[in-house]
Amino acid sequence: MTRDIFPIGVRVYAAVKRQLLSGEVLPGERLDAARLADRHAASITPVRAALHRLVGEGLVVAEAGEGFHTPRVSEASLRDLYAWNGRCLQQAWHMTPQGVDQAIDPVEFDLVVDVDLVASTERLFATLGRLSGNEQCAEAIATLNDRLHVARTLETHLFPNAAAEWTTLSETVRTGQSGPFQAAMMAYHRRRLRAAPELVRLMHRPLAND
Repeated sequence: MTRDIFPIGVRVYAAVKRQLLSGEVLPGERLDAARLADRHAASITPVRAALHRLVGEGLVVAEAGEGFHTPRVSEASLRDLYAWNGRCLQQAWHMTPQGVDQAIDPVEFDLVVDVDLVASTERLFATLGRLSGNEQCAEAIATLNDRLHVARTLETHLFPNAAAEWTTLSETVRTGQSGPFQAAMMAYHRRRLRAAPELVRLMHRPLAND
């Protein structure tokens, strides 16, 4: 039998996080620690530790008398997340030590699209966080990547030209031109702010209905 090379706490945290990012658990749904422990072949203690860690990342909410549940999502809250994402990316751009209007190597900074468009988008935004040279800015963008992951997965169903949109965004980052970057980022986020009602509706649908 192959031994699990990862500490139980690390394994459980990673497994529960994958479950949440998959969209399997609907917004506002209760997370039962005992059921999660059974599912992931673990005791209650590492599961609770994982849930508390995910609370800190904004992927889980803990309320007195209610236990753990996924964040409730409304049009207003989703728009707030998109707006905050845009602000963080703009701030990262302005903090980039290389300075604006300087090209970067797309391979060095992993700006190459792959089959998974959501992963490519998150990599692009994480790159902007790294380029800022500010750990707090990079961490905020990484957290937003996780909190918007399910919505971004659904975006690919709503926006048939999402791949072309990613190409435009990555090109503005690669060339380092401030004007095109600002315009592309504004267009990207405005489109999602407009689509918030439909995205919220889809986020509340069980996977079996898709």
